Amino acid sequence: MHFIFTVCVQNNDAVSNVICLCVLLQTKTINIMYAVREDVQGLVRAIDTVCMKAAQAARDGYQLIVLSDKLAGKRLVPIRWTPFD
Repeated sequence: MHFIFTVCVQNNDAVSNVICLCVLLQTKTINIMYAVREDVQGLVRAIDTVCMKAAQAARDGYQLIVLSDKLAGKRLVPIRWTPFD
């Protein structure tokens, strides 16, 4: 999968002078889901797996890593940050 990343910068001297840079990024999508029934152990395994896959993707030359939770549901939940208050 590839994403086209566009950055536009406007020159303050002339409103009509806009510079756009388009970059094609090689993208890797990583599933961040784990089974609810696996509780904390599943969460820890999921974090380890995501870290390993992201590191391998970087070594393989991917420039953009997308962490996906699109499979979320009643049985699968995404890794998420929770404050410890």
